[in-house]
Amino acid sequence: MFARPHRSLFLFGLLASVNSACAENWPAWRGPRGDGTSSEMPVPVHWSAASNVVWKTEIPGHGHASPIVWGNRVFTVTALLDRQDRVLLCLDRKTGQFLWQKTVVRSPLEKKHSLNSYASSTPATDGDAPRLTDRETEILRLVAKGLSYRQIAERLVVSHRTVQNHVQNTLNKLQLHNRVELVRYAIEQGLDGEA
Repeated sequence: MFARPHRSLFLFGLLASVNSACAENWPAWRGPRGDGTSSEMPVPVHWSAASNVVWKTEIPGHGHASPIVWGNRVFTVTALLDRQDRVLLCLDRKTGQFLWQKTVVRSPLEKKHSLNSYASSTPATDGDAPRLTDRETEILRLVAKGLSYRQIAERLVVSHRTVQNHVQNTLNKLQLHNRVELVRYAIEQGLDGEA
């Protein structure tokens, strides 16, 4: 059975239970090696509402993205449906207190699978600069080649709104302002050539 996409509490036990001063970062979905393993020892292998939980924090909105951890910060995403916002949240790893939140996409809600949510993509970081997901990089490569959003959508078999959302998210992550700056960035990164 799949969990409902709404979350009222964010339970954080496994990753928060390790001392953050020496703990391994969990920078993306499936962790630092991309295989879901951790080099940390010992870690809890089970928890409940009362055991092996360091803190509980109410998360606004709807979503079911996996959290990531870098240093003393935990990041996750949520969707505020009434405002049509997709929001990146940053929490303190030790206390669960909100440090900040940033709207990364504001646009009409796209079509989605019934088991999915509007905030399913796990964020990623290298601790310094924002890191693009594989899908964002793929879309950026096609934007740099001059394809329209509709052409990209057809090629990737997604809606053009999904492409628009990925482009807007990429602009926000890279702190760019428009498609021209995005194409310039892609060319500088060598993403305009053949994949």
